[in-house]
Amino acid sequence: GYRSIATASTDTKLALARELGADETINYATHDFEAEVMRLTDGAGVDLALDAVGGDVTEKSVRCLACFGCLVNYGNASNVPASLPLSAFRDNRAAMGFSLPATFPSWDNQGAMKELLALVAEGKLRLIVDRVLPLSEAAAAHAHLSNRGAMGKVLLIP
Repeated sequence: GYRSIATASTDTKLALARELGADETINYATHDFEAEVMRLTDGAGVDLALDAVGGDVTEKSVRCLACFGCLVNYGNASNVPASLPLSAFRDNRAAMGFSLPATFPSWDNQGAMKELLALVAEGKLRLIVDRVLPLSEAAAAHAHLSNRGAMGKVLLIP
């Protein structure tokens, strides 16, 4: 029942987000996503923001939260720490973050993968694969990821 807003850096990625169910999309390379979120929500903000980028994206995401909204940070792709002053949490906003390897160093990866693959096999979880490359093209795969060209997972096959 939620209305979703997705952000991406290209119109092609936004088209994929719409195909996957996003109700609204914002190209953050050409638009200020904070201003657009506030416009799309008539100034109210969002109830939940998911952030895997870190840095100023995290800071802007907190400002996009509605009263009692929550930010979940689950990555730091920018490798830039966020600086969140206490004033960012006016209107009873909340933020939380996690890193599975740091939180669960002995986490059962095999069990989790078995569960996830069962969901894929049942059609309950859709895996988006951008490309499959031989291991010998690992440098090209990393360049593709670094240039933010991937629209899904990049798989390396031995």
